[in-house]
Amino acid sequence: MTARPAPPWGVGLRSIHFHEWEVEAQLPVLEVMSDNFLRQRGGPGWYHLERYAERTTLVAHGVGLSVGSAGGVHPQYLRMLKDFVDRLQPQVVSDHLCFSRSHAHNSFDLLPLKRCPEMLEIICDNVSRTQEALGRTIALENVSEYVEWKGNTLSEGEFLNAICERTGCGILLDVNNLYVNQVNFGRSALQTLQELKTSHVVQYHVAGHTVCDGYLNDTHDKPVCPEVWKILGEALLRFGPQPVILENDADEITVSDLKAEIRVGQQFVRTGDLSGAHPLREKEMSTS
Repeated sequence: MTARPAPPWGVGLRSIHFHEWEVEAQLPVLEVMSDNFLRQRGGPGWYHLERYAERTTLVAHGVGLSVGSAGGVHPQYLRMLKDFVDRLQPQVVSDHLCFSRSHAHNSFDLLPLKRCPEMLEIICDNVSRTQEALGRTIALENVSEYVEWKGNTLSEGEFLNAICERTGCGILLDVNNLYVNQVNFGRSALQTLQELKTSHVVQYHVAGHTVCDGYLNDTHDKPVCPEVWKILGEALLRFGPQPVILENDADEITVSDLKAEIRVGQQFVRTGDLSGAHPLREKEMSTS
């Protein structure tokens, strides 16, 4: 087995776990949902964040930037995000390669973008404006998709590369989203990995998904399946040991559960053994 580089491991921070992370002797990397704190100046949330920042690495992840919006990124949102970033100084600042806002409406979904030269211009302009406002580069996450645009002229890898090369931004590579799109649309996750330039990836996400009517849904409420761990292994070989964040938003998830899932990933990276991984369900296997 080719040795995989050992990455830093972490989890998405949830308020229900604030106290447990306070008393942990060894904190993993913690990913903070930036939108939860943009309108706060103090209170319990910031109290805990500042204490965590003294003890571990923090990365910031958002859902509200909407880099695919033709009307541009929202100036007030950028001002709040800059205040947050300047105060917290996270290692990585990221959001999604999607659109979620028009001039009159906000969506609660991260909607996929048409991969074409016209959309590339919009995204690159919005990313450049964001990075200028923040005074730093950002990373964009590849999203799970449930519909495809007609007339896509670029593959997902080509699209991400072009954005990175024109703006200097990085990629938050969501491995589960690659697998979801592979099953739902027949795209090859490994081919996308091969297309991406090795210098662009700055962070990873892994997560679990559910099956509905034969399609995979990126629900973040199940353990990571073996196929996602395997794709992560290939990504680590190609892009190196960037931080790996485990996403799990299940109501009943505990810190002990999260740590156990991280141990599965660490074991796989170290030995190639997936004996502790969540098995693929029959419907997933039949569609992959």
